[in-house]
Amino acid sequence: MRGEDFKNHLLRTIGDRTADSYVSRCRRIEGALNLNLDSCDLSEPGVTNIRLRLQRQMPGSGMTPNSLADCLTAARKYGEFRR
Repeated sequence: MRGEDFKNHLLRTIGDRTADSYVSRCRRIEGALNLNLDSCDLSEPGVTNIRLRLQRQMPGSGMTPNSLADCLTAARKYGEFRR
């Protein structure tokens, strides 16, 4: 993931702490699933696949339904950034 580029893109419309949260959530997805978001399909079907994969890992992972939703929102934003 191009974290700095993504953050700079986000800073055009949101604050610094919020942008950092988006980057952090995207990195959490990458770490949990051992993938690079730059090589993922981030269309809605692709994000659904990421959701399903993360849900399988939720028990014992410390990821709550709310944090899962936050991560998926960040992934969608990253998909918009890549377009």
